[in-house]
Amino acid sequence: MLIILMMVSMAISIITFVVLTIRGARREMYLCSALINQMEATQQAERKSMNKSTAFVLANHDIRASLAGISGLIEMCRANASPKSELQKNLNHMETCTNNLLAILNSILDQSKIEEGKKQLEQKEFNMEDLLEYVVNLFYQKGAMNNVDVILDPCDGSIKRFCRVKGDKTELERILTNLLSNAVKFTSEGHITLRVWARKPGFDQSSNNSAPNTSNSGIGCMSCLLLHNNNEASAELQVPNKVQNDPNCVEFIFEVEDTGKGIPKEKHKSVFENYVQVNETTSNHEQPGTGLGLGITQSLVHLMGGKISIIDKKIGAKGACFRFNIFLIACDHQPQERQTFSVNNAREDDLESHFGGYISSDSYHYSVASSNSITSHQKPESSSTVILFNREEERSRVLSRFMTRIIGLEVHVMRRHEQFSQTLKKVKKEIINFSSYNSASSSSGKSKEIPLSALDGTYDDHIPSFQRRGRGLNSKSALIRFIMIIIDTSAGPIREITRAMAEFRKDFPKNVSLRVVWLDKPGLDDDKLPSTDIVLTKPLHGSCLYHVLEFVPEFRDKILPTVTHETKDETTSRMRIQQPPMRSRSPPLEAKSQDVSTDVNGSSSNNLPLTGKKILVVEDNAILLMVCKRMVSQLGATTYTCKNGEQALAHVRKGLSDQRDIGPSTPSPPFDYILMDCEMPVMDGYEATRCIREEEARYGIRIPIIALTAHSAEEEIIAKIFQVGMDYYLPDKRIDRDELLKAIDYIEHRNV
Repeated sequence: MLIILMMVSMAISIITFVVLTIRGARREMYLCSALINQMEATQQAERKSMNKSTAFVLANHDIRASLAGISGLIEMCRANASPKSELQKNLNHMETCTNNLLAILNSILDQSKIEEGKKQLEQKEFNMEDLLEYVVNLFYQKGAMNNVDVILDPCDGSIKRFCRVKGDKTELERILTNLLSNAVKFTSEGHITLRVWARKPGFDQSSNNSAPNTSNSGIGCMSCLLLHNNNEASAELQVPNKVQNDPNCVEFIFEVEDTGKGIPKEKHKSVFENYVQVNETTSNHEQPGTGLGLGITQSLVHLMGGKISIIDKKIGAKGACFRFNIFLIACDHQPQERQTFSVNNAREDDLESHFGGYISSDSYHYSVASSNSITSHQKPESSSTVILFNREEERSRVLSRFMTRIIGLEVHVMRRHEQFSQTLKKVKKEIINFSSYNSASSSSGKSKEIPLSALDGTYDDHIPSFQRRGRGLNSKSALIRFIMIIIDTSAGPIREITRAMAEFRKDFPKNVSLRVVWLDKPGLDDDKLPSTDIVLTKPLHGSCLYHVLEFVPEFRDKILPTVTHETKDETTSRMRIQQPPMRSRSPPLEAKSQDVSTDVNGSSSNNLPLTGKKILVVEDNAILLMVCKRMVSQLGATTYTCKNGEQALAHVRKGLSDQRDIGPSTPSPPFDYILMDCEMPVMDGYEATRCIREEEARYGIRIPIIALTAHSAEEEIIAKIFQVGMDYYLPDKRIDRDELLKAIDYIEHRNV
């Protein structure tokens, strides 16, 4: 019985083992089958993705070629359109749409390159000041149409010291353009401010939390970075930045603040994701966009070694503020001992007092800060005064803070013309009183210098004198005061403003220097203004602001130490030439301006620039071939065309062979230049160039070849272009007259 039970147990165990084994085998087979199917699906998806990428690359070439053809046709039609006709306006709109399409295409391509780790940054020298002013002015007119003031805040003036830098200018411009474009797009009133300042990377990061208050939203232009942590996906985009290891590395910090709709706090992180938009529902007049702008902006900032984030504004404050930092290499800057006020030479406890405080009123007075909050090279006394009459509140606050805190001037700001007239009377009265006091002191043998007091101050015979430090002036010249009056002609009735200025000039003391700057608007009769007055085209910021402030002695001492102390007439002449929008009514100044124009016009010739030249155009796109041929012909050259590299090679061989048959004389190139498309059927431009160079070697000649490529300025493409022997390249296939002449001029000067 026991044996039977054991046999039954063994049988059951065996059967159970077999059943479990079979079930496990079936499950394993099922899992293997599912894994195989998944692997096949993954491989199929990868093949589709690769095919899609390949198709997109091919489509990219065709799209760029089509856009280049449209641009060329627009330029051809422009010659037949009168400047202010409806056709000219339509052509401008077409050109704008073409540029927008090209920008969208570049955004998609760049994002793909960044994700694949193939995006590389250029390291070229450029002027940071010029770039900032160009970008802000680009959006100033767009903002003005919606009564939105777009402002460039000079902050601490540190950009002036580090204006020449080395980096990727194109991508930095793209970052700023994306942020300012969004700000203009979602701001219907108020202002948009771009703040920029520079510092050495070794600055103590512990002071980051003490951000000074520079606006009504509490966003500080002298504050340091307090950036949020980015998600893991964006962190993977960061690459080692060799720029930060350079001893000349400088950190630039940017803020773009607006008073628009703002961004909900819960979307502060997701807004930087690709294809994500804050406002998914847009009104009819708003452009929805692609949702790539901020995503690419963050990726580019990471490539430059920095971070970007959205800064919280005060409760109840409208709008948003983006802050990011990047690292660039400074090419040259002024010596450390002559630097302006900045976070590098300021105590942490001075930051708030130096830039803090916002006065919200129609008229207010800024005076120089106390000596304990100013660096050693600044003086608490103010020998120059600025009267600013401007209706734009934020711009007035930015200008007055810069003039007061950084330069050390006394600034009076008015926003209504009634206050402007009253202020002029008070200032003139004080100047006359001080002049009388100084004259009496001078006649008694005591040289005294009295600063212009606050507007509510009174004349006091017992005001103590003080010596002007670091000026090196004698007692006679120390009595001279300088007053600058900046007037926005749109801030009030122009007749009342000019009447108030005429009354102010009447019997004005001769020992006080006066300079009046008019911010122009259409209809201002500047012919009736005094010859010493300056007329500017708004906006007043950037180089325009600096050129005006060059009249101020304190500015030349602190911000521009290399500027020589020349006479006012010489300064005016230099300003007029350097700043085209500025119009001074001084006759000698206008004469110099006319001389410059005569030289430029005299250098041009009636002959076409390419007369007598033979140019071979190689292009497979029929429209681009036609556009190229017509443009080159209009420049005076004899044009030959073909549709692929094989035909181009045949043309060159035939031309060289014909010259050999003529005689043993030194052969000359059959063509002066060749415009070569890079990607063509039968034989592409790269192979054609190699063959042409081999053929030329037999005759000892070289034909300059200019590449026409649909790609942007990518290092791989550029390297390949020059490796095969091409001499120049025109990216994006933009067949532009000026670019072609620039290329030819470069090649000719290189050969010389």
